[in-house]
Amino acid sequence: MAADVHLDPDRLRAHARRADALADRLGAPSPVEHTPGLRHDVDTIMATVRRVAGGLRELAVDLRAAARVAEEIDAAARVRLLRAVDGARR
Repeated sequence: MAADVHLDPDRLRAHARRADALADRLGAPSPVEHTPGLRHDVDTIMATVRRVAGGLRELAVDLRAAARVAEEIDAAARVRLLRAVDGARR
């Protein structure tokens, strides 16, 4: 049984905006005061957080690209449907 899948461009863009917002929040400077003995640990954690933020930004780019493709698929499907309806009328 084949699943009917529809990628909603607006939803994909909304997910992209959320990924960007989260990446921005993760990339913001840390408000935590660093304890001198924990500096290395905090730096290691922040480097990981920055990598995650970068991954979220890449995800946002991919989601926007998927939204563009979904719009193209929707447009092509509309054209096919209109042609089929027009052909049935003749």
